Amino acid sequence: PLGAAVALESLCMLEEFFLAEKAMSKGSRIQEVLMNRHAIKEIYSRGLIFKIIVQQETDMAVLREEFKQQQLFVHELDQTSFLLSPPLVMSEQELDFLIGKLMHIFPVVSMVENQVV
Repeated sequence: PLGAAVALESLCMLEEFFLAEKAMSKGSRIQEVLMNRHAIKEIYSRGLIFKIIVQQETDMAVLREEFKQQQLFVHELDQTSFLLSPPLVMSEQELDFLIGKLMHIFPVVSMVENQVV
């Protein structure tokens, strides 16, 4: 019985390590996409938990409505920041789907013509 318990605990530790590693890689993909987006001032992340600070001129009511339309749930911290925490376990397809929604909410601004792309 003791050997089985130790083996099970070892498997649990490996699974936790694997999930943490996956969360870090998926989190870095999301952060890369959001880094050069219009309206975002700063991003702090830990795995798949993101604190996003927007520019002062960003209308949080409009942003809130965009999140609602894209069916993304966020926690608004104050007038300029919110937390985004997608599921820890998600497929690559789901990650791409989430990134597409975030790209819709936060468009890129062309520096040459100052146009939203």
